Amino acid sequence: MRQFKWMVGVSVVAFAVVGAVLGQNAAREAKIQKEPAKEAVKETEDKEPAKRLPPYYKDVVTESQRTEIYKLQESYNAKIAALAEEIKKLQADRTTAIEALLSAEQKKKLADIKAAAAAKGKDKTAEVAKPKEESAPVETAKPVVPSTIKPAKEPTTIPPIAPPAVPKPAKK
Repeated sequence: MRQFKWMVGVSVVAFAVVGAVLGQNAAREAKIQKEPAKEAVKETEDKEPAKRLPPYYKDVVTESQRTEIYKLQESYNAKIAALAEEIKKLQADRTTAIEALLSAEQKKKLADIKAAAAAKGKDKTAEVAKPKEESAPVETAKPVVPSTIKPAKEPTTIPPIAPPAVPKPAKK
């Protein structure tokens, strides 16, 4: 019986260690697989947007209304794209106006900060993009087994506890 309990304990520890190692490897693999997904998203941005109805319209509109909605969406999408370009231009103009307020020393300091941030960002993407080198196998933690195993005590039965006596109310 003692050997069985000991074997069960060792098995539980071994499974926990193996599960932790496999979980870490799976997390690393998932992180690596997310990077190509970002590239796929960039490729789909260049394509024509899919024709989609607004939420809850699918079961309400007729086929002719559906084509009219698609036409309206196309005309508004063109207007929205033009406004988005105008917003980008205005944001760039705003940045130029703000930077014009800075002194030469402040502009140099700002340029240094931006360069450092860009280098830091490139370092992070380079770490993710480069393939992992084959490293030495990871050592797994060995379960600690006590040298002496004490036998389990025999279960003792606990006598049931009687509910406290509640006095009966006195009769009038």
